[in-house]
Amino acid sequence: MRTDSKATPAAALDAVAAPTTSSSSLRGRPILVATDGSAQATAAVRVAAALADARGARPEVLQVFDSRVFAPPSPLPGLIALTDDLLGEAPHEGQKRELRVAIDQLLGAPRDWPIHVRIGTPAGAIVREAERAGAALVVVGLRHHGTVDRVLRDETTLHVARAAHVPVLGVAPALDRLPHRVVVGVDFSRASVRAARAALSVIADGGTIVLAYARPPLDVTSEADEGPETIQAQGVPAAFERLRAELLASCAGQDAPAGVTIESVVLPGEPATELRALAERSGADLIAVGSHRHETVERWLLGSVTTELVRDGRVSVLVVPPGRG
Repeated sequence: MRTDSKATPAAALDAVAAPTTSSSSLRGRPILVATDGSAQATAAVRVAAALADARGARPEVLQVFDSRVFAPPSPLPGLIALTDDLLGEAPHEGQKRELRVAIDQLLGAPRDWPIHVRIGTPAGAIVREAERAGAALVVVGLRHHGTVDRVLRDETTLHVARAAHVPVLGVAPALDRLPHRVVVGVDFSRASVRAARAALSVIADGGTIVLAYARPPLDVTSEADEGPETIQAQGVPAAFERLRAELLASCAGQDAPAGVTIESVVLPGEPATELRALAERSGADLIAVGSHRHETVERWLLGSVTTELVRDGRVSVLVVPPGRG
C-alpha cells in the first residue's frame, strides 16, 4: 500500500478505471509453491491444492537447499548454485521422489504436480523458477521475523516479494484453505487496484472482500484547511463505489468466485497498524496490498506498509508487484 503520497479523488477514479495489466484468473496457469518442510510450507501446499481444485491453477513445487549452508560467506555459494544449474535436476531425483511422497501424504491423494529441486539462495532460486515456469502466482510460507532474522537476512518471503514480477502469496500457518475474508489495503493507486483484483483470484466462494482506505488523520487547524479534507472525504466514497462495481462485474466471469461480498471502510491512523487491527477484529484470513517501484534504486522495493505486514507474519499476505509497463 502506498503511503508516500495522497491519492486525490480524480486520481482515484482514474486508477480504478485503468485496465488490468494481465488476467487475474488462475485457470490453466502455473503457480509456484516453495516448500522447505516447515509448518508454514505445509500451509502453503494446502492453499496451492485449494487453488488447483477451486480455480483450476496448475501448481509446481520447488524445494531449495540453501547454498550458504554448504559454504562460508564467499563467492562459493554462487558457484555451487551455478554448478547446480548446469547439472540440471538429474542429481536430485531421489529428493524429488521423497518430496512427492510427502506431498501426496499431506494432501491425502496423489497430485501430479511437477517437482523441482534446486541449490542456491532461496529467494533468488524461487524468483528464477517462477520466471522459468511462467508462474502467475508464487505461494510461500510466512512466519514472524524478529530482529535476529533480519540480522541473518533470513527473510525469504520478503525478498521474494521484492524481486518477483508476479503476485506473491505469503501463507501463515493458520491458513490451510482459500481465505474467506480478505482485507485489501487501498489508496486508489493502480497498485492497490491490482491488489483488489488479485484478491478475487484467491478468495473462496461466498467470501468477503473489505476495501480499507487507511490514511493518517488530517490536522485541521483552520477553516481554510477544511476544504481539501472535505473534498477528499467526498471523493473517497465515489472511488470506493467505482472499484466495488468493477470487482462485482469481474465476479461474473466464468472462473471468478461465486457469491462474493464487497465492503469498504476508511481507517484513520498508521496504515500497517490499522490494517492489522482490522484483520484481527474482523477475523480476516488475508491482507492484500500493492507494492510500488521506487525509481531512485535499481531493484524493486516494497513500501514500509507491505514490509511491516510481511515481517509481522501473523496474518497471510498477498503482495502484488508494480506494473511492468
